Amino acid sequence: MIFVIRKKNINWRKQTGYLSQAVNSGIEFAFVSDDMHQCTPFVYCRDYLQDAIQGVLTNKKKTIYGFKFNPQDEHLPSVKKTQLIVCNSIDKSFHKKMANCLDFLNQIETKLKIKKTKMCLCNTPPLKYKAGGVIFISGSKRWINSPPMISFYTLLIRIGFGYNPKKHGDYKKFINGIVSNKINPYMSVDHSRLKNASAAIDRIFNNGDRCIFHKAMEDNYCDKIALSVMHNSCGIVGLSLGNCRTQMPRWYKGEDK
Repeated sequence: MIFVIRKKNINWRKQTGYLSQAVNSGIEFAFVSDDMHQCTPFVYCRDYLQDAIQGVLTNKKKTIYGFKFNPQDEHLPSVKKTQLIVCNSIDKSFHKKMANCLDFLNQIETKLKIKKTKMCLCNTPPLKYKAGGVIFISGSKRWINSPPMISFYTLLIRIGFGYNPKKHGDYKKFINGIVSNKINPYMSVDHSRLKNASAAIDRIFNNGDRCIFHKAMEDNYCDKIALSVMHNSCGIVGLSLGNCRTQMPRWYKGEDK
């Protein structure tokens, strides 16, 4: 895997406040704006990302579990493409796993006919993340087109940091190995996350994301979905378990039998 030597310059956001999160260690995520500002705090809980996108598309302040995002006061996450920064303060070799993660993602993007993700390191990361580095990720807009898709993408990124193509084979074998408990994921929580999301993941692989979700992003993050529902029920696991069926029946149209 070949990486661009040039590193990205990020305008870092000061991390303030306390977030209630079910996961409190491992990989952290934050959105990046078109002008390369970190525009959300680093979060372990991936559900805050879909909350922020709903805030952008509805132009309304979002506040939940200590997370605050006001689109009128903040740099806005890109909605032209998916732009993230990821890090892990307790893994000093985090950056060395980047190539394998990208290989894993690109295999899945080939399957789904999605423009392939690119990655590179960031310049001058915050001291907390200096050893392992912070990685800038640029992916297709399709990965943020709906809450389950950004949830799916970030889950794939997280398990991708435990992927080794020589050891694990292709993406199907790797995913099946984690679900069947034959392979330990990079973060232990993702055995259950991936297993519980399997029905929705299979639907996306079998039918394609464009056949499941609304074409317009605004329709997938619409205001009629309460923020608590957006956060707790509209991720890839929530989609799989049917938790958002009442609010978003379109996502279940033509559901696999």
